[in-house]
Amino acid sequence: MLFRFQARILTLGIVLIALMVVIGLMVEYAPALLVVIALIVAAAAVVLIVGTTVVAVGITAVLPPRRPFAEVSILGKHVSDFSKLLVRLLAFFGNTALAWIVALNVAFQTTGTVDIMSIPNQLWGIFLSLAALIAYAYWLRVPVDLLRARKTGRLRGIALLTTRWLRPHIASVELERFVTRASGWLVGEAWPLVYVLCLAPLVIIATGGILTTMALHG
Repeated sequence: MLFRFQARILTLGIVLIALMVVIGLMVEYAPALLVVIALIVAAAAVVLIVGTTVVAVGITAVLPPRRPFAEVSILGKHVSDFSKLLVRLLAFFGNTALAWIVALNVAFQTTGTVDIMSIPNQLWGIFLSLAALIAYAYWLRVPVDLLRARKTGRLRGIALLTTRWLRPHIASVELERFVTRASGWLVGEAWPLVYVLCLAPLVIIATGGILTTMALHG
C-alpha cells in the first residue's frame, strides 16, 4: 500500500515537471495556443467540479446521517466537547472584535461626522461575510460525512439515486449504466472528492460571476 502511494506521488511529480516544461515552451513559441488550451482545461475543470458536486449532494439526500463523533468513542466524545468549547471561545472573541471594528469605524470616519445611515449598511456587509463563512463551514461537513461513508456507502447512495430518481425518468438501460458508472467515477476516490468539494463553492461562485458579467456586457 505504501509502495503504491509512493509510486503515485512519483508519477504525479514527473507529470507536473513535464507539464511545466511544456507550458514553458508554449509560452515561448505558441502563446495563443496556450490560451486556448487553458480555456478548454478550465471549462473541463468547472464541468467536472459541478458534476461531482451534483452527484455528492444527491448522495447526501438519500444516505442516512452519520453518527456524530461524540457517539463513536470516548476519545470522540472528549474531542467533540473540546471543539465545542473552542468554538464558543472563538465566538466570544469574534463578537468582541466585531464590536471593536464597528466602534472604531464609526469613531474615526474621515468626514468628521457620524453618518447614521452608513452603519446599517456596514453591519449588513459584515453580516453577509459572516453568513458566507458559516455557510462554507457547514458545507465542509458534506465531504467529511461522505469520507466517513466510505466508498461502499457512496456507491450505495448512487444505487439509491438510480433506483428512486433516475430509473423512473430514463428508459434507456445503456444511459442509466453510463450515468451510474460516471457518478461512481466522480465520487469513488475519497480524497480527490474532498478536495473537489472544498473548492466547489468558490469555483461555482466565480464561474457564475464571470458568466453573469459576460451576459450583461456581452
